[in-house]
Order: sequence, then structure tokens, then C-alpha cells
Amino acid sequence: MMARWMLVLYMGTAMLAWADGMHPRTPVTREEVWEAVVAELRTRGLPDAQWPKVDDLELPLAVPAAANRTLRVASACWDDEFGRAEFRLECHESRQCVPFLVYARMARARWAEISGNTVGSACGSALHAHTANSAPHKPMVRAGDRATLIFVANRLRLTTPVTCLEHGAEGQVIRVRNQDGQILRARVSAPALLEALPQ
Repeated sequence: MMARWMLVLYMGTAMLAWADGMHPRTPVTREEVWEAVVAELRTRGLPDAQWPKVDDLELPLAVPAAANRTLRVASACWDDEFGRAEFRLECHESRQCVPFLVYARMARARWAEISGNTVGSACGSALHAHTANSAPHKPMVRAGDRATLIFVANRLRLTTPVTCLEHGAEGQVIRVRNQDGQILRARVSAPALLEALPQ
């Protein structure tokens, strides 16, 4: 098992090095993530005194993106389990970066103001920032389905097969089991495709 992961890691590094030669990529910075988050909060009418500070954000270790990227908030929700706001960010053009999650330490009362302005709701509800009033989506995965889980960290993008333990529509967080029997949390991205969340 370890040898297989080492091979995947080596191949992933080699592919990224080759791709970076054609399309230079740099890690997304904390400041540009903060700017995207507050731009969304500003459009929803949250006073600037209540915006999270740059240091209130929890980011993945490194998210490689095209040098000319522009970030935006795709969805937002409240993570009750950890008592924090969760923002799903993406690049304006999908080829510029892989969508990723950012967490913000905020008071629940502050989040209630955001939710009142339709920025989002409780995580796992599949309500997106700009489609909060739309009808619920059909499940893209069902309990027992086999799917692919994507991990993105340190300029690497790794995949592994998993078994879904719950039904899930696009954007919902569900539990999955990997081949070693470990239970993980993942967000549904597409049919049979999930993105790993920080555990």
C-alpha cells in the first residue's frame, strides 16, 4: 500500500512539474482568499466591522492556481460541529484552480446576520450562496455507491476510491469509508466524485 502511494506521489509531482512548465501556478494567498470572502459578505450587506479578520481564516496548506486567477465564493454555510463558517472558493475559470474550502472563526450571531441575507445556511444542506432559495437537488451519490475522493494539498492532487455511507446532493457533506476502513468527511462535487475535507 505504501509503495503504491509513493508511486502516485511521484507521478503526481512529475505531472505537476510538467504542467507548471506550460501553465505557471502559484499558491493562493491568505490575503486574496480574505478579499474574496469579504467581497461576498459586502454584497450581502454585512457591515465591515463584522467581517472576519485575515488571521481568522483557516486555509488548506497550499492551493496551486494559475497566476492570473480570480477567486470567488461559490457557497457558504455554518459548520455546527466545529462552530465556524465554511466558504467554498473557486476560480472564475475552472481550469485555473481546484475548488477548495476555507473556514472562518466567527460568532454564531454574526453568522445569523449572514444567513438572514441568504449567503448560506447549515453545512450539509446543499444550499449554495447564490441558490439559497432554489429547490433541493437530487442526490448525486447514494449510500453504498462507489466514488472517487480527491485530496488536494501541497501542489498535489491525489484520488482514492471510497464507499459512500450516506446519500448526498451537490455541495452536501457526507461520510465515506476508504479501502482501509477509515471514515472520512467529504463534499459531493459531481456524480461519483467527492472532495476531501479537513478531518
